[in-house]
Amino acid sequence: MEKNNLINSINEEISSLDLDKYKTKEDILKFACENNKSSGERYKRASMLNSAVINHMKGEKFIRPRITHFDISVY
Repeated sequence: MEKNNLINSINEEISSLDLDKYKTKEDILKFACENNKSSGERYKRASMLNSAVINHMKGEKFIRPRITHFDISVY
């Protein structure tokens, strides 16, 4: 139940964003990591935003950023 609440809150936060501003790896990492949460939550936030951006950019020339746990840990 706690996991579902977390996922729902992240989805709500992502739905209020202008996804055109999150086209680079740095932008996605900034969104995911500047909240002082656990590394697992940071990775979840990054992957969910990355998926939303990929779906938003369908049909356009867009290179999907690859975000790893290492990227999260060193940001």
